[in-house]
Amino acid sequence: MSVYFIANLKVKNEEGYQQYRKALAASFPIFPGKFLKVDNNPEVIEGKWNYNRLVIIEFSNKETFRQWYDSPEYQAIIALRIDNAECDIIVSGE
Repeated sequence: MSVYFIANLKVKNEEGYQQYRKALAASFPIFPGKFLKVDNNPEVIEGKWNYNRLVIIEFSNKETFRQWYDSPEYQAIIALRIDNAECDIIVSGE
């Protein structure tokens, strides 16, 4: 069953965040993930949404997701995300 990495982001520094995105995409050949959606203008139909970007990444299962998330390759780039964007992240599935 698929697992989804869902990030709500408020990008503070676009240039720095783009470094994170490039490094993120480079990690997927090792731990297959697939961008399902990157939306810079999602429509809010209820409640408050204090972000400017939504990202949804699909993994084939929770084990693959954990291997990617816990990998040295991904852990090495988390600081780029944290330094350049405020974010709330959830994992859904399985």
